[in-house]
Amino acid sequence: MKISLIKLGTAVLVSAFAITGFAQTTNQPPEPLLWNLEVGLNYVTGDYGLPEDTDVWVQTTTIHYEQDAWHFQATAPLISISGPASVVGNVGRANTSTKRGLGDVTLGASYKLTDAATGASDFDFGARVKLPTAKENDGLGTGEVDTYFEVNYHHTFGTITPFATLGYRFLGRSPAYPLEDGFYTTVGVAAPLADRTTGGLAYTWRERIVTNADDASELMAFISHQLNNRWKLQGYVLTGFNDASPKFGLGALVGYKF
Repeated sequence: MKISLIKLGTAVLVSAFAITGFAQTTNQPPEPLLWNLEVGLNYVTGDYGLPEDTDVWVQTTTIHYEQDAWHFQATAPLISISGPASVVGNVGRANTSTKRGLGDVTLGASYKLTDAATGASDFDFGARVKLPTAKENDGLGTGEVDTYFEVNYHHTFGTITPFATLGYRFLGRSPAYPLEDGFYTTVGVAAPLADRTTGGLAYTWRERIVTNADDASELMAFISHQLNNRWKLQGYVLTGFNDASPKFGLGALVGYKF
């Protein structure tokens, strides 16, 4: 069994895209914009230690709501997977035909700590729950509930914003998916490239998801462009360094605040 394909191939995307907003220098609108709708398309490919590659497309729709120090979000993915691996590696699929359908819906909440003197926020604490909404027999999900707890850090020094995430996952278990809990972390840096445009790099490590598997190791380059106070565009490319990660991935996202 190899490490997660969808879950871990897109986890770094969430971390890197979430942090790019901290380095934006655009003016804020006079009215509060509490809602944010994001639609993304992601592609990852890799052999995950199997004889053939597995190609995965994931279309994500995420709704965010922010009120004071609280941030809530819900993400629904649509998945297309072609190849011998499943969303948790080389288990859960009897053939290499293409399977499509709803993935596992994720609900999350976080709370940010704000310095009363400066108004800056350096830390936020969050939790996410993955619900078993995908078809397990098609290799699109595990059929179990997963829970994640994490702390995120960012701070801007001049024009440079280093950031980091440290988290721990509790994975649901079944006879078909005897998964292991474990730590994960992301470290990176973001900086302005031009007016309203931010770029950066992020490295992610995740503890192995099954016994005798590799720890996941991935590097991502990302870019974000703020069209105005409401619209943004983001993109990324990534590569993995072992069988626990995709060989290659890319994606794009458009967001709208209202």
